[in-house]
Amino acid sequence: MESTKLDDELYELQYYEFSSSDFIEQFRDLVLETTKDVLEDFRKQVVLNLPQDAIPLYDRQSAELYLEYRKILFDILKKDGGRIHVDNLPCSKSDIDRLEGEVKELELQYKRKRAIKHLLEKEIETLDILENLNKQVKTLCTKLKHYQETTKDDSVQNLYNLNDDLFRKLILIDKEHKFVKE
Repeated sequence: MESTKLDDELYELQYYEFSSSDFIEQFRDLVLETTKDVLEDFRKQVVLNLPQDAIPLYDRQSAELYLEYRKILFDILKKDGGRIHVDNLPCSKSDIDRLEGEVKELELQYKRKRAIKHLLEKEIETLDILENLNKQVKTLCTKLKHYQETTKDDSVQNLYNLNDDLFRKLILIDKEHKFVKE
């Protein structure tokens, strides 16, 4: 009898590209998700009319009711005629090997992304240092400009021009690396 159910389940899966177990699970998930959304919308409306001290009591009672509803729904769906559930479906060695390969690939991708994130964080630190240096250069330029206006000396003018070039280059560096901060 169990092998007949398994054959029926596999036939449904091959012919319809989904099985009755899948359909029931998706239906259950949809019902739970819809119920949760409706309850959240209902809560928003109720909370508007409740005094503040009653909101925690309402939240606790509604959570208990939702959990009870879930339990009843799961009990009903478990009594679906002894159908085969996803946990009981056979899995071949090649499927397991393929999935283990996918897990290893995902681990590698995760490690690569962590390394890239680390590099970007270091670049952000460097940009912060450059930004601080930029502020210091701006301050120095302001002081030099003030000094230049009061002394009218050519060497100070040359120094100011050099500083102005440095300031422009720092602005270019800052503009090029803005995408990292955002």
